[in-house]
Amino acid sequence: MVRWFHRDLSGLEAEALLKNRGVDGSFLARPSKKNVGDFSLSVRVGDGVTHIRREQHGILQDRGNHHPAQIPLNCSDPTSERWYHGHLSGPDAEKLLRERDEVGMFLVRESLSNPGNYVLSALTDEKNTKGKRVSHIKILYNNNGYTVGGKEVFDTLTEFVEFYKKTPIEEVTGTKVYLKQPYFSTRVNASEIDRRVKQLDQSIEPQSEEGGDKKIKAGFWEEFDALQKLDTKMKKSRAEGMRPENKSKNRYKNILPFDETRVILQCHDPNVVGADYINANYVKNKMYESSPPKVYIACQGCLATTVNDFWQMVWQEESRVIVMTTREVEKGRNKCVPYWPNPDETKEFGKYVVTPMSERDADDYKVRVMELALIDGSEMPREIWHFQYLSWPDHGVPEKPDKVLSFLTQVNSKQQEFPRAGPMVIHCSAGIGRTGTIVVIDMLIDTVDAKGVDCDIDIQKCIQMVREQRSGMVQTEAQYRFIYLAMLKYIESQKDIQQARMSTETEYGNLSLQPKHAKASRKVSNLSKPDIHYSYVRKFTPPRQFKSGRKGTLEEEEEKNEEDEDEEKDEEKEDEEEEDDDDDEHEEKGEDEEKDEEKEEEEDEEKEEDEEKGEDEEKDEDEEKGEDEEKDEEMDEEEEKDEEKEEEKEKEEDEEKDEDEEKDEEKDEEEEKEEDEEKDEEEEEEEEKEEEEEKEEDEEKDEDEEKDEEMDEEEEKDEDEEKDEEKEEDDEKEEDDEEDDADVNEQEEKEEEDEKDDDDEEEEEDDDDDDDNICVAGIKRTCTRIWERRGRKT
Repeated sequence: MVRWFHRDLSGLEAEALLKNRGVDGSFLARPSKKNVGDFSLSVRVGDGVTHIRREQHGILQDRGNHHPAQIPLNCSDPTSERWYHGHLSGPDAEKLLRERDEVGMFLVRESLSNPGNYVLSALTDEKNTKGKRVSHIKILYNNNGYTVGGKEVFDTLTEFVEFYKKTPIEEVTGTKVYLKQPYFSTRVNASEIDRRVKQLDQSIEPQSEEGGDKKIKAGFWEEFDALQKLDTKMKKSRAEGMRPENKSKNRYKNILPFDETRVILQCHDPNVVGADYINANYVKNKMYESSPPKVYIACQGCLATTVNDFWQMVWQEESRVIVMTTREVEKGRNKCVPYWPNPDETKEFGKYVVTPMSERDADDYKVRVMELALIDGSEMPREIWHFQYLSWPDHGVPEKPDKVLSFLTQVNSKQQEFPRAGPMVIHCSAGIGRTGTIVVIDMLIDTVDAKGVDCDIDIQKCIQMVREQRSGMVQTEAQYRFIYLAMLKYIESQKDIQQARMSTETEYGNLSLQPKHAKASRKVSNLSKPDIHYSYVRKFTPPRQFKSGRKGTLEEEEEKNEEDEDEEKDEEKEDEEEEDDDDDEHEEKGEDEEKDEEKEEEEDEEKEEDEEKGEDEEKDEDEEKGEDEEKDEEMDEEEEKDEEKEEEKEKEEDEEKDEDEEKDEEKDEEEEKEEDEEKDEEEEEEEEKEEEEEKEEDEEKDEDEEKDEEMDEEEEKDEDEEKDEEKEEDDEKEEDDEEDDADVNEQEEKEEEDEKDDDDEEEEEDDDDDDDNICVAGIKRTCTRIWERRGRKT
């Protein structure tokens, strides 16, 4: 199993993993859940994920466009033990174990032939044609645990190894394999470098051995010591540096450049032996090739006799950035001759003239800007940036890598400003210790930036690669450990940045954040309602008849009618504006619907094209198969079986596509539902607002009507009271009249009786005169009584 093979991962889980942790071009492989024995390759393309299935054995093919799988998305190691080497082939394992030549040395690696299983490789004392035999024992893995096929089953690889370190493994031939000394791996997943640093900080690690215990040094010292041993086996020519003519150009006699990678000076005198020599080498990152390739020049600090050669190298290589990691003098020892002029002077160095332009001091380094030109002025002058790091202690390393990482960021930023610039020149005193440390850190940072924090890095191998180009790079164990600490700090910062970025993204990488829908300016939607404007319909109120007791005049009523007409006109204008807004919204919705229909048509066309391509490819495959059938008749039955398998797989693919389309349709429906719900909510809010406004208007009208009714009732009450009073007065008059008439009659009867008694003897003429006088007197008395009563009431 390789690092990018995930044995317990489904298609949906692969998509989620690539979207959360991967970038464009990240890929992983996984076993097919539907077709046991087949595999699928999942690649992140932009914000989406493409799944490529294995159609035939030995062939990976996709029905459609080819997608580059550039960056593997590795799975977690089954153990963090250093004897686990992950993706390592059998021949490479044999090479590593034979180089150590220690019987009982072992390692554990992934099985490349049976993904999901592992292999234990151990060096035995038996010999064959290649030397000591390496035994490869397959470790089977299932849900129960790890086993070699016997009764013993272990939950983890660590338990497995610890058991067989005490108990030898017996092969089928009867040979016993002993596990004595682990061969530690220096490869580490960048995201797990913190655990590796903790393991390497352990100074001593006990190892069991037959017949007793053996303690060996481990950690950083063990890795660096192995690196030093490999360096002694390297045999490369350094003849040019050993020439008598060039010995004075070397600061240290034992630090010489390899001939195959040394910088050769041009424009020199061919009659002068060694005129093309300078103690400098080209260094390239062969573990990761960038575009354009990044090249360094690692060289020693200048001597008084090599300053002119140094500027010759800078000019011919078209370098624009120089990195100096030492002071001119440290603890009384000359480390490097100042090869730049003072700020207030211009200085000539052979064919070249250097003019200082600016100089500034930072916290831990100094930046100088200079102009380099030919004395004869035949070419345009060039701007040179000189970065001198001042905080690197002599015979040690900085306490924390933060400042060095910040310094490298500034250097690389300036280098990128010159896209056509030549190699970056880096030097200290000897040009291998601090220089090698800076170069290796910069290379590893470039690798992590390109492949992500889930990539594998191997610091020991990186240093070994650099040492193959310039001898002695990274001189001390402290520098070796400092590289680990610098990468630990850088990867932690990258994780923080990645987490911050993920917190601002959506859960699904293929769904961008949709802006909030703009709320409609209209008040009522008329999409499903008739064109009736209720604001035009008003309640009819007949004109009121003014009575004598009511306060108001006809003029006041006319003024109110005019105000009502003005309000009606204003309401008509508002309704017309609402209609215009509705029409505009209808037009906008129609345009959006047309755009959606066009998009759907384009998607359908693309699907049809993909289907046509698939059909064309199937036709081509059928034609090729037909030719093969004519040539090889014996393979007919096998080809028919393959075709049936392909048809089944195509059906499965079609089903998967249908499922994906259904998912997309469901997503679209959900989005449409959400939009409709939002629109409905907006319409409901607007309708509620209108209803509230109408209610307020109705309440105001009701209040006015109630006031009018109250006025009318008061007037009617007044009128009724007046009528009642008039009736009461009339009744009283009638009663008074009746009483008066009764009194008059009584008086008349009494007077008649008196007259009859007193004047029985008088004559008829005298009787008539007396009767007239009595009637007049009675009438006067009666009238006087009536008017007195009326006067009292009024």
